[in-house]
Amino acid sequence: MTTSELNRILLELYALEPELKNHETALKDLILKMSDLKPDTKFDPAFAARLKAEIEADQHQKKQIINFNFMNKKIYWATGSLAVTAVLIFVFTSLMSPGLIGPKYNWPSETISQLPAGAFGNLASLNNLSQEASGSTVAPMGLGGGGSEGAALATRSAGGDMAEQKMMIMPYNNYTYKYVGDDLELSESQGSVYRRIKGDGQSGRALANLIGGLNIAEVDLGTFSNLKATNLSLMEDKEMGLMVSLDFNEDNIFISENWERWQIAERNNCAGDQACWDRWRMKIEDVPADSSLISMANSFLSQHNVNLEHYGEPIVDNNWREMYIQATDKNNFYIPEYSTVIYPLLINDKPVRDQSGSYSGLRVTINLLRNAASGLSGLSPYRYESSSYQLETDAQKIIAVAEKGGWNRGWFGGSENVRTLSLGTPEKSLIHMWQYSNGKSSELMVPALIFPVLDQPNDGSYYGAKYITVPLAQEMLNDLNKDQQDLPIPVDGRGGDDKLIIMESADIETTDTELVPVENAPQLLIESR
Repeated sequence: MTTSELNRILLELYALEPELKNHETALKDLILKMSDLKPDTKFDPAFAARLKAEIEADQHQKKQIINFNFMNKKIYWATGSLAVTAVLIFVFTSLMSPGLIGPKYNWPSETISQLPAGAFGNLASLNNLSQEASGSTVAPMGLGGGGSEGAALATRSAGGDMAEQKMMIMPYNNYTYKYVGDDLELSESQGSVYRRIKGDGQSGRALANLIGGLNIAEVDLGTFSNLKATNLSLMEDKEMGLMVSLDFNEDNIFISENWERWQIAERNNCAGDQACWDRWRMKIEDVPADSSLISMANSFLSQHNVNLEHYGEPIVDNNWREMYIQATDKNNFYIPEYSTVIYPLLINDKPVRDQSGSYSGLRVTINLLRNAASGLSGLSPYRYESSSYQLETDAQKIIAVAEKGGWNRGWFGGSENVRTLSLGTPEKSLIHMWQYSNGKSSELMVPALIFPVLDQPNDGSYYGAKYITVPLAQEMLNDLNKDQQDLPIPVDGRGGDDKLIIMESADIETTDTELVPVENAPQLLIESR
């Protein structure tokens, strides 16, 4: 082996684990001995035993550089490259067994680092630019929180089977709010805003170094430079198997179903047989109790060693149940086939929510047809930067903004059908927001107050917010306060229309529907399953 070949292998190993540079002398001896052994294209038990004996003979100060117990798993590599073989040894060793080099591809250690005050710039722009990546948005002009916290869907069928699409025109009510809670305690004039620290790409580069050495006939990956992996997907090829997706740019992990292996053949063969589909349709009595759903989620996270140290007690997303209770036609109400258990993220013991007031954090998906956990989102390293910002201490100023709807401010205009709802004592929280600058996005968590709406109508007519969220950062509150005006929404580009038509996409065609007119009221046309 030439010196240049030896140095190239060392560079590959250092890219995978920089700490190995502290053991360069031992590594050189190890690689030269591997070269003398002349391994063939796969590790057989005999070669593993010889290699293990050579390594154990060269232990330095009784510190084992690598643990080769994983060889008992009979892992084989189809490669003729000694450099790639060496890299693979260290990668798989660090992934599968403890030793001096530790586990590989671990996220960086947990941290909250302190930056100078105002380090994230002016926060006022977040009021209009931010929205949850999951799709939960700030509802415009008083419609309330998006996602699962969105409008309650009321329908009335004019006939047809239970799978039909239904549509109706509903009156639109303007909502104002009145605070009836306790006196606000706002003694803190300074508060922390947090920004999530994303990956530096080292894991992605290490993976690219590994893959770049593979001998692929169709293309020579070695001809490319400075490669890094951005995403990696792994799939369990078994019944009810899972797919694990790693995002090295954002340092996120997602788990989902290997969709083909979760299919139910009998259900898929229903074709045009409505009675067959009805047998598989979820019924209210089929949905497990919250305690059972939480137990399934806990077992799933425990099985996959997910650390829950920085998350609060789990809660079940039951927004569909609230709509079910209000529905007049429960037989035709669509009961979802999936349920979600949420573990609220805690940063310095403060819960994190989105702008609608819904909790942010780990979300475990439960497949109700299979009665098993089948997915996970929201998993990322606990790494943040913190910067101090001026907080508002004038309680009356905050209440005034809350009574106009906070981030969910405004209405469609007009003075008809105005309803006043009560706001309870708020909870201090952090709001997960997005900041866009120079083509890049950052995740910020800003201090806020979450006001619960106490007297939401329970007759199915309410499609407003469950919570009113108000920022505590002074510059954000000032921006909201000056911009809080009652502006009409131009629906068709002309303005002045007294209807807003909202259509929701569906998998099936609309059949018979009944349009229910409401006299002398702005109207909202909602289409839903």
